[in-house]
Amino acid sequence: MLLGLLGEHESLAAKALEMSGIRAENIRNVAGAGIGEKPVAARTLLERLKETIFECLDETFAEVHGVYLDKGCSLFPTLESVSAQEASSSVAPDSATLAAQVEHVRFYLDVLNAVMRDKEIVKVDWREIWQTVSRVTPEEWEEQKRRLRESYERVMATLKSFDEWDGEYEIAGALSVLSHTAYHLGGLRQALSAIRAAKATYLSS
Repeated sequence: MLLGLLGEHESLAAKALEMSGIRAENIRNVAGAGIGEKPVAARTLLERLKETIFECLDETFAEVHGVYLDKGCSLFPTLESVSAQEASSSVAPDSATLAAQVEHVRFYLDVLNAVMRDKEIVKVDWREIWQTVSRVTPEEWEEQKRRLRESYERVMATLKSFDEWDGEYEIAGALSVLSHTAYHLGGLRQALSAIRAAKATYLSS
């Protein structure tokens, strides 16, 4: 309606709007250039949000950009420094091994990828990994890390395949992957520090 009024340049309404600083260009910038389009401001905000989420995901998994982690603290670089013996260790007799935590992260990625792709919540057994994964051989540990990377690549491909992030699962799914992985990354690094400290104390005694 405002654009229609402004189109009548000689009308009293158009002159009053222009005297108030309201011009057609301003309306189009806020409301979008055509029917069905998202507002320019909203599209820009969404693009910035997506860029930030992808940057945080990359930092969490692969490479630090200075968002919230110190250099070398991303998940994949952290795991590359972990031996199969360390992966088979835990900080307490009744706690999960590092290998179990890593397998849990991988499983979560696969579940979330399926939810975002199929737009359907699926029922899974979240306890199985904690009950079945414990010690790993060097070969099993390398395979586990490979599968984790593949799961990460799949979920990233799914997120990047969405043209619009205005559904129920896109932003929520991306933030769930980010927060869940960051949570377990912190737990893994704390557990690894404790395991290495205990080993150093044992060797020095």
